[in-house]
Amino acid sequence: MPTFGITLAIAVFVVSVSVQLTFGQQTQIPAQQVAHPTSPTVNEPAPQRIGFRLAEWKTIHADSPANASADLETLQKLGCEVSSQNHADHIDIQYRCSEWKTMELPNAELIGQWSTWLTAKGIEIVVLNPAANTVQPTVQYRLPQSRTIHLHDPIESEQILRTMKMIGVEVSTQQHGGHLDATFVCPEWKTIELATEDQAHAWQAWLKNAGFETAHTHTH
Repeated sequence: MPTFGITLAIAVFVVSVSVQLTFGQQTQIPAQQVAHPTSPTVNEPAPQRIGFRLAEWKTIHADSPANASADLETLQKLGCEVSSQNHADHIDIQYRCSEWKTMELPNAELIGQWSTWLTAKGIEIVVLNPAANTVQPTVQYRLPQSRTIHLHDPIESEQILRTMKMIGVEVSTQQHGGHLDATFVCPEWKTIELATEDQAHAWQAWLKNAGFETAHTHTH
């Protein structure tokens, strides 16, 4: 969940998806399997993005080597930290994605597939620019008049700036008198979609605390 004014364990990396997930070099998306999202078609536009994070380690049980391999491969290609351990009748998979990452996808169908898969794995998601007919809770926000804040901690500063940029806020910075002046502006209404009402309320509170106008639509 977002926090404003205290250290945020957040960083954002854009994970580009076309037919490949890119992490410094091109790697193939795993072959389509039941309960795993499908890969997009070549040359489709990418109008939507989804952010995801899992701050704490999570363990799941896989009942077969094939299922374990599929989950491990997908989590690794998403940039998560992953380990596994064999037991007599199952395989433990431990994973974490402590920093926000984002993935571009070309259509609402793929957004839905990945949202379902990530949420089922206990990973927090934020859909940026969701479909107008979404049934999930959403938060709308804007900041028509620019606001400048003083940031003194370099790590906190970077985390806040990356989070603002992830959700489409215009950001400019200037070093000044031993601290960083960060100016935010978001003149047009933007929307994010969350997996739960609690997450939507947390994001709305964070944005309000940052000076944004907000609105919240509930699950339909």
